Amino acid sequence: MFRQGWLFAGVFLLATSASAASYEYQLKDGETVYLYDGDVRSHLPDVNYVRLSRIADLSRPENKAPLVKINPDYWYCEESCEHAYVSDGHYVLWAGKILRNPENTPRVDAATFQAFGEFAADKKSLYFNGERTDSNLGDKRVDMATLEATEIYGLLKDKNNLYFMGRWLADATGFEVLAWRDDAEQGSLLYDPARHRDVNDSLARTATQVFVNGIPINTDADTFQVVRWMPGSLLIYRDKNGEHEYTIGDEEKNCRVFDIRSDSVTWLKRRSTVGTRHDCVVETLEGVDPEYFYRLNERVGIYKDRVYLVKFSSLEPDAKLSIVSPKEFAEIKNEYITPEERFDLRVFLNADGQLFRQPLGARDGEGLLQQYIPTSGQWIPLRNITNEEIELLIKSSR
Repeated sequence: MFRQGWLFAGVFLLATSASAASYEYQLKDGETVYLYDGDVRSHLPDVNYVRLSRIADLSRPENKAPLVKINPDYWYCEESCEHAYVSDGHYVLWAGKILRNPENTPRVDAATFQAFGEFAADKKSLYFNGERTDSNLGDKRVDMATLEATEIYGLLKDKNNLYFMGRWLADATGFEVLAWRDDAEQGSLLYDPARHRDVNDSLARTATQVFVNGIPINTDADTFQVVRWMPGSLLIYRDKNGEHEYTIGDEEKNCRVFDIRSDSVTWLKRRSTVGTRHDCVVETLEGVDPEYFYRLNERVGIYKDRVYLVKFSSLEPDAKLSIVSPKEFAEIKNEYITPEERFDLRVFLNADGQLFRQPLGARDGEGLLQQYIPTSGQWIPLRNITNEEIELLIKSSR
């Protein structure tokens, strides 16, 4: 099925690549150097610049550029860049650094080195992001001819095995992706950006194992069923042995304005200081069950018959938290969510404070409309509404 997120990523790639700063290999004063936006990032005196060429990326067969075209050294840049493996026939390089394996492991073998995006392999080792990650011997040996990407970032599959972030994971027999964080348009386990944490969670299985983010969990794969899944926080599942809980990660403090955790919801009282990530101040919303809390945007959350509003001021270090009714919010909604943002979010609020939304992937007059029920804190589909009524509701909510 075509996925809207991939289209966006493709458009964003075109929009960012042209303006992104450039990583380049150059010859300067007789020495190979690696530059970022004209500044030297690393000196590579042992590398033969004249012989440098890209190692063919088997994940991108459509790339017909000559392998001698090594600059610029990225194909996507935002906060970080995806680089290419390059070699002078003796050394292999990634992001301006020579690959050197740890002590007591096989040396990098440039003659047998093959690349598949960030993943790579030579005759004895596996690599990811320019570092040795695992052995490439025996049952772990990758078959590069049949290697392919899956829907889950970092998870690759060949005719025999699965590899996650460069490491051998499992035998691939019975492999199936159960869900991933942006699986909102297909599959039975839906990702809802109004609820889940800002993470990249995934569920997958083989004939004998179930994996959460590439980590096997203790369950019977044949009878595994999801009871509740909160990406970034908690997985509750059932199998033939009963019901179980699996905590995802360590649920470290998240500086998001509203962070929906496994057992609570926090709000951001004070932002992080410049140059840091987690010295923000957060407080718990008392009496809020995270199961029924939804974000309308970064500054607006709703829980049953309460709307939580967070307002920041350049004059005060602490943000202000207000709690109003849906009807009260309807009168001040433009202070917190612009009409354009409400349209993009597919969220509609009428004058009486009744909240509606369209599922992701739906467009005007298409698909089900859902209404928020304050007493239960749940969204229910309105199955008998006409396209004309949906259009009127959308127009009246702007």
